[in-house]
Amino acid sequence: MFSFYFGLILTGSRVTKILENVILKIWFAMIHAQKLAIIYVVWSLVCLSGAVPVNVTYGGFESAEFFLNYDRNSAEERAPAFAIKAEIFVRDIEKIDDTEMKWSIHLKVILHWSTSVPPLNLDMPGNGDAFIMIPQSMFKKLWLPNLFFVDGRDMQYSVPFSDKDSVKIRAYKNGDMSLTARIFLNMGCPMTFANFPFDKQLCRFKILHNHNPKDVTLSFVENSRSVHVAKDLHLTNFVFVQMKYNALAPTDDGHTNETSHLAVELEFARETSFYHSRIYIPSIIAILITWLSLFMDPLENATARAIILGIGISIGTFCMALCTVPTLHPTALGRWTTVCQVFLLIAVLEFVVVNRFAVEKKQEERSKSGNETQTTDNGVRMPNLLNLVYDRKWHTTIDILFRINYLLAFLVFNLRYYFTFVKRPDIEI
Repeated sequence: MFSFYFGLILTGSRVTKILENVILKIWFAMIHAQKLAIIYVVWSLVCLSGAVPVNVTYGGFESAEFFLNYDRNSAEERAPAFAIKAEIFVRDIEKIDDTEMKWSIHLKVILHWSTSVPPLNLDMPGNGDAFIMIPQSMFKKLWLPNLFFVDGRDMQYSVPFSDKDSVKIRAYKNGDMSLTARIFLNMGCPMTFANFPFDKQLCRFKILHNHNPKDVTLSFVENSRSVHVAKDLHLTNFVFVQMKYNALAPTDDGHTNETSHLAVELEFARETSFYHSRIYIPSIIAILITWLSLFMDPLENATARAIILGIGISIGTFCMALCTVPTLHPTALGRWTTVCQVFLLIAVLEFVVVNRFAVEKKQEERSKSGNETQTTDNGVRMPNLLNLVYDRKWHTTIDILFRINYLLAFLVFNLRYYFTFVKRPDIEI
């Protein structure tokens, strides 16, 4: 292309001179732009290396070199005790694993503290509410709280704020600092299953610091929403009940190693709809079916009664097989299934015993009737027909008593179970 234009220049025409000037201007502009790009890249690398303070802009104004007089090492030495006030927002709880006794939680933590000594050189317009956003490359130049989380098993989870991309820091004109961090933690949650599936689990965590207890104090922001939970929180197997929190300050005793920390406790109640529809209600139906079979004659309707008993036992056994308990220790559900199996077994035993003795009694009476005869008006001797009538009074009495006691015992068990496990006061874990 340039050879073509060079040929035109040699012609000496006026058009070629104009084209020559345009091409030369474009060429020099391109060279100048490359030089500017190289200078910009070099300057950016120098700024990132820390050799030159970086200016931070926000909202249309600029704070010039506000790190010039700030030293993160002298901040903690020269300043009085840092009073860190916290806000905690539970954004989501991913899962609560009652098998491994763990829970996964998404938190939004907001920390407020003051760095008035030594002051930041924030030359900006506006009142004390004006602020600038600190870039992540400058986090290591600031004094940041060194915090860590402790779960219910006393396992520690450190949170390096200076290395997290989800951390935002604001510096206010009056020297106050505000740190906002989104944190995901997979922590342990000790559980007890004595009331399973009507149990309530308490999952706790604490926030502590690694600083000198006399230099740093932790507390919650003094408002009603210092700790709150998302309204659209949805869990698979549990329902969120309530949340408790408090801030523990160190004692005046110089011998104690206790530091100020924040404690949060969340209470969850297990969702019981699955257990009602798949275990409790079918088990009650199975018991009622076996109870209805007691109204059938154990001798004449023995086959039909045995079939009904088999149906009731099959329903009860199938439903109890769905019972999955996350522990080997005794639970409320385990007690329920055990007692229901005992009731089914008692109904079967009652049928077998009554039917067996009824058959033997009938055979015995038939044998006696064969030896006894009576004389008719015509003088013909024939067996006594009155003795051929089977006496059902004794086993009918047993069936009636068993029907009443069987149903009454099951009702008493249900009431006892309800007030012992369902309406039982909360158990501290």
